[in-house]
Amino acid sequence: MNNSLSKILSDHLQAENNNAVRVQNESSRLSKGAGAINKFAFTLQDVIHKFGSVDNLLDELPGKGFTSGVKFTLVKIYSKNNKSTSHTLQEITKDLTEKAMKDTPITSSPQQHQQQNFTQPNYPNFGLGNVLGAPELINNRG
Repeated sequence: MNNSLSKILSDHLQAENNNAVRVQNESSRLSKGAGAINKFAFTLQDVIHKFGSVDNLLDELPGKGFTSGVKFTLVKIYSKNNKSTSHTLQEITKDLTEKAMKDTPITSSPQQHQQQNFTQPNYPNFGLGNVLGAPELINNRG
């Protein structure tokens, strides 16, 4: 078991209830199942419900085909009215073979060094309904 990877994932998921992790390799992504909201993003509640703990998640990934070049994307999810968007905070690439899981250094993308205090902007609606990514300003011609 790679204790440093487990600690990073646990700390991220426990920090806020809208923090999540996505797991993928070159050929597939870990999924909660058909019909699930944010089906590729696992919150702490999702991890506990499906795997029991973060350590169990890491133990089960090799059996699901996630052994080399596994990318863990730490995200913050923002949801409103059954629509959601996410912000990537950090990406970690790791091999999950038995040899590699012996507390080897973690490869992380530069996003690790970004400030991690994010707030969701509150844009005016302008009569567009609940559209994610609606422009902040609209030119009224008329």
